[in-house]
Amino acid sequence: MIELIQNFLTAIISGYESEKNKLFNNHVMPLMDEINKIHHDYIGAFIKIRKDLNNKEVPISELLDFLEERKHDFITQRSMAKTIAEELKKAERRIVRNNAWEAFEGFCDAVIDYLRDSNSISNASWYTDFIRFMKVSRAIGMENKFFEHNAFGNDPRVDIIEHINILVDRRLPQRLKAVQTKYAELRSYLL
Repeated sequence: MIELIQNFLTAIISGYESEKNKLFNNHVMPLMDEINKIHHDYIGAFIKIRKDLNNKEVPISELLDFLEERKHDFITQRSMAKTIAEELKKAERRIVRNNAWEAFEGFCDAVIDYLRDSNSISNASWYTDFIRFMKVSRAIGMENKFFEHNAFGNDPRVDIIEHINILVDRRLPQRLKAVQTKYAELRSYLL
């Protein structure tokens, strides 16, 4: 009888551990992989734009065209990753303990926050928000062939480069760090 109970408990524990591993391997890890690819795409595009802005021979219209094209390259992955995180968070079948489930929800929230927007006011993607910023800059004189200073006495290219520096060095890494922190916490519960 004791052996039967031990076998039963072992089967339950084994099943629970198996389900935790499945949750991690089938949902968490693939979602984290997608976020890393998306982040790499954002950083790479903004670094290219920064480099091209430093080269005053590159017309702003070319930079905008590049961003518009790049914006569409990963749109499916960004949309799918966000949708998956939203739907996973809503799942009613909780195969893990409460603390692990709370960590799972926190991870999903961090993914959603990373993909939702570049600033909480516009709810635009990182690309869309930056494209808007560049179009406003173009409207105030950046299309000038000689890229002279604008009415405020500053070089609009320098302003845009500073905006890119903030995105590449602070805002995107902060959002990614939030995802990574929640991922690490969740990983500790599931593996």
